[in-house]
Amino acid sequence: MQTFGGVTMFWVPDNLKSAVTSHSKGEGALINPTYSECARHYDATPLPARPRKPKDKAPVEVGVLVAQRWILARLRDRVFYSLTELNAAITELVERLNDRPMRTCGGKSRNQLFEELDRSALKPLPPQPYEFAEWTLNVRVGQDYHVVHAGHYYSVPFHLVGAKVNLRASHHVLTVFHGDRRVALHPRSVVIGGITTLPEHRPQAHQAFAQDQPAALLAWAQTQGGPLHQFVQQHVEEHRRPTLSVQACRGLQRLVRDFGLDRVQAACTRAVELKAIRLPSLESMLRRGLETAPLPSQPADNDHPLPPHDNVRGAEYFH
Repeated sequence: MQTFGGVTMFWVPDNLKSAVTSHSKGEGALINPTYSECARHYDATPLPARPRKPKDKAPVEVGVLVAQRWILARLRDRVFYSLTELNAAITELVERLNDRPMRTCGGKSRNQLFEELDRSALKPLPPQPYEFAEWTLNVRVGQDYHVVHAGHYYSVPFHLVGAKVNLRASHHVLTVFHGDRRVALHPRSVVIGGITTLPEHRPQAHQAFAQDQPAALLAWAQTQGGPLHQFVQQHVEEHRRPTLSVQACRGLQRLVRDFGLDRVQAACTRAVELKAIRLPSLESMLRRGLETAPLPSQPADNDHPLPPHDNVRGAEYFH
């Protein structure tokens, strides 16, 4: 479109999946959201060609055939060492092809016919260039009022927990839509496992909690030392979600107030041994009084002696 300096009113793509999501007799073609957004930007209407009906795009197919014969045939024996060099050769041949007089059109070239017939029918280009964006549909909002895209977590308003939203990810911005309404707008991030949270998306209780400094809570865990600090360290490594780890520290402070530091340290020892690095598991141990219970021991596979056999020579054989 930039080459022609305008936009056509109708676009006729094939029925490929990247353009047409589905097709039914009653509703017609359902256009892919990314392609549909591009068409809206240029104020054009996609009219996908019917499957198994070549006559819908016969002039295009003829143009492809002419390009293959005129351009590709001339380049088949040449060797190119860069994409720039190849594009320059193709551009030169395209110009020559479009300037060739056609006997069936009164000796006029394709460029002449375009200026006489087509250019006046084109609509002007929009003032802003089109920005490609990738759509992801029906993404369910997690219990922590975040959605994940490309490994990064973005917040949405907390009242949408459990709802399905649509994500539009451009090069710089990620936009969240609930139905036809935009509910969140975030700068795009490439940090895997990172979290982007807007304060207004949190409920009031979480907003008050977020005022605590994470560094102060982690420093408190380090001050307690012992299994409690080890529990927090493993929680950070396992979950890789700073918000969850800070929340775990808050929960540990509450458990220390309710059950005492000694019992919480004992429960952390048991949780670390069992690899149950979750605050609900820790609280369950304390409420049931299991923090001092002996750990279940499983005998190793080599604890039982092997039965005597002629092929078993024993350790003495190697001495």
